[in-house]
Amino acid sequence: MNIVFRVDAAQHIGSGHVMRCLTLADELSQHGVNCIFISREFEGNLFSLIKEKGYLLYSLSSPITSLYQNPNQLVPHEHWLGVNYEVDAKQTIDILNMISIKIDWLIVDHYAIDSRWEEIVKPYVQKIMIIDDLADRQHDCDLLLDQTYQRNKTAYDNNKVKSQHYLLGSKYCLLRNEFLENRNKTLQYFDHEYIDDTSKRILISMGGVDKDNITGKILDSLSDINLLPDDELHIIMGKNAKWLTNIKNTVMNFKCKTYVYHDIRNVAEIMSRCNLAIGAGGTTTWERCTLGLPSIIISIAENQNLIIEELVKCGASWFAGRATSLNKSTLESIIKHAIFDKFSLYSLSKICRDICDGYGTKRVVNIMLSNEFNFDFITEDDIPILYQWRNHEHTRKMSFNSSPIIYQDHVNWMKNKLKDESFVFLKIINFQQESIGCIRLFLNNDESEISIYLDPDKLGEGLGSRILCKFTPWVKENLPQIKYIKARIKSENKASIKVFERSGYKMISSDYILNL
Repeated sequence: MNIVFRVDAAQHIGSGHVMRCLTLADELSQHGVNCIFISREFEGNLFSLIKEKGYLLYSLSSPITSLYQNPNQLVPHEHWLGVNYEVDAKQTIDILNMISIKIDWLIVDHYAIDSRWEEIVKPYVQKIMIIDDLADRQHDCDLLLDQTYQRNKTAYDNNKVKSQHYLLGSKYCLLRNEFLENRNKTLQYFDHEYIDDTSKRILISMGGVDKDNITGKILDSLSDINLLPDDELHIIMGKNAKWLTNIKNTVMNFKCKTYVYHDIRNVAEIMSRCNLAIGAGGTTTWERCTLGLPSIIISIAENQNLIIEELVKCGASWFAGRATSLNKSTLESIIKHAIFDKFSLYSLSKICRDICDGYGTKRVVNIMLSNEFNFDFITEDDIPILYQWRNHEHTRKMSFNSSPIIYQDHVNWMKNKLKDESFVFLKIINFQQESIGCIRLFLNNDESEISIYLDPDKLGEGLGSRILCKFTPWVKENLPQIKYIKARIKSENKASIKVFERSGYKMISSDYILNL
């Protein structure tokens, strides 16, 4: 499967769009998907990061001016594209033609692109997915993702959006796996250790660019608060942070421990060390919620205001104001209240953790790949090919019974099991209508045990996780009495263990269990 991303990063755009697309690409790549990026060469681009992650990148030429001026623009952020939308669409099509492979999905994450651009490019790809959080323009797509908290479809009905499917709300937040991995650690801290912890560990993160130096204004407010030598300030700044040197000089005047991080890869680990965050209202909002980290939010863009309003309304965060009119005394007052009212902070942690659970990226990928495979019941006609797969050297090596199988024994066993109602045998069929593997379920009241093996010629294509992701909904729909699925895997079968873990199975004792 081939997926192309059309997304930009720039001083005037920020880095968040590219970062969330990279998060989605990383998860898709884990499922064997080939991901390609198309991005314009603005000042503040993230070309080096995209390439560093191993993705093929096609660059669109740098515009004469970064902000394209169209007096008749129909889209509020149309000037962000740098060129006329028709020019951008044609340049994108030229690259798609040059790539010369079938593009299964074109994913567009750009406030300047609307249905006019999408209609031009649509004939050159199989499907288009739009990532948006403004709901301020028309779209013509197959799938629309908006991870805004409490978002519903009516916001897009008003703009006459044409989309076959919608993924709306914070359950679909595109977050890196590191936040899910650190979630239990931080939740346990707030539930069991926080009340007795006297140290203040404050995170400051104002986005990848912070062009207006809001970080400096926060530090100015903190300078009048009595932070003790054992207290800590953790300041995260992006690759294109223009005030980095200024911030490093400023923190030298603080009595507490200070840490300034620049262009780092372990953000979740650093966030998990803190018990209060001061940050912007973009993607990092969902990162903090996943970790249950209480936060004071400062709005740095108009599109963040709705998100912040909903979070404050449900008691999930404090709001310090907009960056353009940030008041030092107001911010200082909110910070003091936060760090000295431990019970309020704990209450925020309890609320915000329920807004985002960290599984959003996996949910999106599962849905995108869900049409790739289907299942059908095995019949006696399938016995010969199943024998070839099951008796293959690699399949036997990874099975608990690794001895060669006699064909007639296999035939007799299969015929008996196909009549046994406690067994379900399914063949896995790909989009080309080829049988590529087999799934066997042994049913025992509300539990089941799964066994899966593939056509040996298909091994190494990253199919396992995608098949299991499609199979779980099949079980829920066709076997509603089943509450969990158990897999027995040989300890040396590292590839299979990885596949089941990626698909949500957890090791309990010596088995891998998926609760439905």
